[in-house]
Amino acid sequence: MSKLEMRHLRALVTIRRCGSVSDAARLLGLTQSAVSHQLRELERRFDLPLFERVNRKLRLTPQGDQLLASAEVILEELDKIERELTRQQQDEVSLLRIGSYAYSCYRWLPAFLASLRSDFPRMDFELATDSQSQPSHSLQAGEIDLGIAAGGINHAGMTVTPLFQDELVAVLPPSHPLTQKPWLAAEDFVAVPYVTYSAVTEKGFELDLLWRPAGVHPRKTLRAGLTEAVVELVKADFGISVLSHWAVRSHEAAGEVVCRPLTAQGLTLPWWALTRKGGGRNAVMATHVAQLLALWCRENLAP
Repeated sequence: MSKLEMRHLRALVTIRRCGSVSDAARLLGLTQSAVSHQLRELERRFDLPLFERVNRKLRLTPQGDQLLASAEVILEELDKIERELTRQQQDEVSLLRIGSYAYSCYRWLPAFLASLRSDFPRMDFELATDSQSQPSHSLQAGEIDLGIAAGGINHAGMTVTPLFQDELVAVLPPSHPLTQKPWLAAEDFVAVPYVTYSAVTEKGFELDLLWRPAGVHPRKTLRAGLTEAVVELVKADFGISVLSHWAVRSHEAAGEVVCRPLTAQGLTLPWWALTRKGGGRNAVMATHVAQLLALWCRENLAP
């Protein structure tokens, strides 16, 4: 362990500049006895006199002069790096990585992010909408800071903020015979090609809510990879699909697809914002953004 500590060097330089222990103590915000104790401790550690008293003032010995010269250089470099780090911290742009899966959020998420500009002028956003992992997995792996997900969520290690309730609907091409039905049952999907975005089974979606309770599954599945690709394939009459209603509402309004409820009662789908539990700058920021997102969703995404 070094015999020298920063408090010793600051006391030494301050006493030399002030000329007395009492003036140095006031400048350092310490008592006179505390500064005197630091000097005695420093001299004791080296077993050398560093000051001598002349006409009630302290004067450095040759050894004290030698130590003072180094102390001034060390403290000047320390102050310089502290100023630089402070400047970098003030200039730093925070990056919040947002991940979604299955349903692309870019139709509405940029509008929310734009609303944050005044509150977070030094925050940048990265949208990981092409992630092949579910947001909960990406969050736990540290790949994203904020996840947007739907359906059943494993809460372990995460803070889950409710965003909004949506409906799972059947999505069909306008010319499909099933559009004549007011709602679709699980059995309606058995003999029709089913277009899906992924082979990964998610909790709380059509498998859990529709097909497993009825004991049936589609016989033929066409995987498209992205929600937009699913919609395009349905529009081209390659099959039918099940999607969150908000994800296809604009296509429905344009007459490109037809949406029908699933079962006579309909199937609701909860949406969540996921953040990591624990500390860390990004975790705190992400939690705050998740809360703001929940407020924004209630105002802008209400059915």
